[in-house]
Amino acid sequence: MSLFWKAYYKMTLGDNYKSSIANATELSKHVKLASSGKVSTFYNVDGERIRGWYKSPTKPSLRHPLENYYSNK
Repeated sequence: MSLFWKAYYKMTLGDNYKSSIANATELSKHVKLASSGKVSTFYNVDGERIRGWYKSPTKPSLRHPLENYYSNK
């Protein structure tokens, strides 16, 4: 069944097929995030994530903070 839809969209969209499919894929990702309860996830006009509670944690440095501070100067 998906082969039929791929052929149909390739015929109707022509040269814009790849960009249209990419846009639809991004849209479905945003809809899935919004419907999964992550209401604090927002995106700017470029599609970049600008706010959210589910950020990946940063790894702690094994060095002393003063050593990090003075080694970067």
